[in-house]
Amino acid sequence: TLKLTLFNDSLKALASASAVSNSSSPSARIEVKLTNPVLWTQKNPKLYYAKISLFASDTLLDEVSLDAPLLKISKTENGGLLLNGKPLKLRGVTYVPFSAASNPDFSYDVIKRDLQLAKNLGFNFIRFPNQLPDEKIIRMCAKEGLLVSVEVPMNFLPGSIWEDEVFNKTLLDFSKEMVAEYSKFYNVILYGAGNSLTPDDESNIEYVNKFAEIVKNNSGKLSFASFVGFPQKEIDVDFINVEFFSEIKANETLSFLTKKKNLFLTGTYPCFLGSKSGSIVKNSYEAQGAFFKKLLGFSAQNNLTGVFVNTLVDYSGDYNSLYVSYSENHLYKIGVTGIDRKANRVAYNVIREKLKRGKNVVIPYGTRKADFPLLFIVVPLFLAALIAFVINSRRKFREDASRALLRSYNFFSDIRDMRLLSGFHSYFMFVVNAATMALLVLNILYFLRANIIFDKIIVSFGSPSLSDFTAFLAWKPLESFLALFLIFIGLTLFIVILLKFLAIFNPTKVLFSNIFYTVVWAFMPINLLIPAELVLLKVLALNVANLWIYILLILYLAWLVLRLLKGVYVVFDILPSTVYAFAGGLTVLVLGGVLLYVQLSVNGLDYLASVISQIKYF
Repeated sequence: TLKLTLFNDSLKALASASAVSNSSSPSARIEVKLTNPVLWTQKNPKLYYAKISLFASDTLLDEVSLDAPLLKISKTENGGLLLNGKPLKLRGVTYVPFSAASNPDFSYDVIKRDLQLAKNLGFNFIRFPNQLPDEKIIRMCAKEGLLVSVEVPMNFLPGSIWEDEVFNKTLLDFSKEMVAEYSKFYNVILYGAGNSLTPDDESNIEYVNKFAEIVKNNSGKLSFASFVGFPQKEIDVDFINVEFFSEIKANETLSFLTKKKNLFLTGTYPCFLGSKSGSIVKNSYEAQGAFFKKLLGFSAQNNLTGVFVNTLVDYSGDYNSLYVSYSENHLYKIGVTGIDRKANRVAYNVIREKLKRGKNVVIPYGTRKADFPLLFIVVPLFLAALIAFVINSRRKFREDASRALLRSYNFFSDIRDMRLLSGFHSYFMFVVNAATMALLVLNILYFLRANIIFDKIIVSFGSPSLSDFTAFLAWKPLESFLALFLIFIGLTLFIVILLKFLAIFNPTKVLFSNIFYTVVWAFMPINLLIPAELVLLKVLALNVANLWIYILLILYLAWLVLRLLKGVYVVFDILPSTVYAFAGGLTVLVLGGVLLYVQLSVNGLDYLASVISQIKYF
């Protein structure tokens, strides 16, 4: 005999019924009638509990208890959602429950308060994009009236990895287990195939279609896939999510909606600058608030399935992300609230007023102010003044610099022939060269410090240490300048030592001092860029001809390398073709070795190829 008893949330028995099964009829259907049933809603997450008991005669053999809410989620033909037959808009937020920064003790009390914070802000949906939540967290969401999405914790995989049959099988098996595990939770209604998928990658599309089939066959619930752009091909998932980073692509979204309706958006906006004069200051609290205000308004005006805010609380990751600034504890400042959970961010108030009361928060536009550190003005002015002083006070230096720049072959010949050359001038140029090169690299890094594509390129090498060091250089100008200065001092000395080692195989004896003078004066024209370094950041900030600027800088640096090679074959008194061939072979050997190591260890080249394929979507 099977007996079913239905209880309310106070554990009062409301109804019961039983049925008999036997060997000839091993299954049984039990129906109970409930008087004045209360449907589960997000405002009133009413729960019923069912206890099912199995008896043989009067002996209890087994018993199981189940949550039994009166809840039904369905999808409409035009891509919307229904909750118990009524329209449901997804107003969701992503959340990383276990973070060393925002939840250092991994406390469930912290998670409970965060979920209550999400509910109080007006969110009705929680996404767990990077971590799979456990049963306790899912039940916490249910008690707060929050629907849930669980997702394959996968982000930005390159196309070549998808060609591995073992990986594909493992990934699909994991997906099946994930769907089966979470199907028992009534408030888990969406299953995600992963994040930052490439919309025009055939292997990504093929995987997403297989994932959608798994969800359909094993849970009867709904599936979605998250892309960095708008896929043009037909995809079998129930919903498509498109990720926006710091910019809302309104025209592309509306164009996509004319073809497909099952769309929701996820927005991410770093706010590492804190409170500023207004929304015109990028990456400020005001700019983040304006971004989410526009995102929520755009979703409502165009009747999208929903919108997700990324993320509820700042959290920490395994490495420093350039896109969200630098911090020693790898803190990602993209939440609508910081790790203190205080309502001091504009986005917090914008979301609360918009979702809870349907009101708009006025955000000041402010004034744009140059946020470039004085370092980028003081250092080039100091270097220019120093060079000008030495040139004007030392005629010999002026003559040497002029000959090294305009008649480099003759200048290197004089070094070879042991003509008189001031050691002080060479040491001075050695230091100034390193400082100028350090400032040039720092300009580029500082400009790209919050660029998501540059961030993805660095991450592609699969080294947390490299990501941390690059973020440190980009976000700490003064410390970065000193570090880069020492790096270029060391690099110059390394080139000198390498050439001295190679001089062993040269029949003509070459002094260490001659090699040092050759390397230093070969790179001397780098100092002609000092005036450009004074305005480089401002010019790059205009985003008018940045690609051409990068090309010109690369060509200029290539010219300096050619000058070095000229100095080598003149001072070593060997054929130019020998030097060029050896330099080319050494470059190929070193660069090829590094790339081979990166590819074999972390599939770095595959990730770089994926970054290149995604550039057009950012």
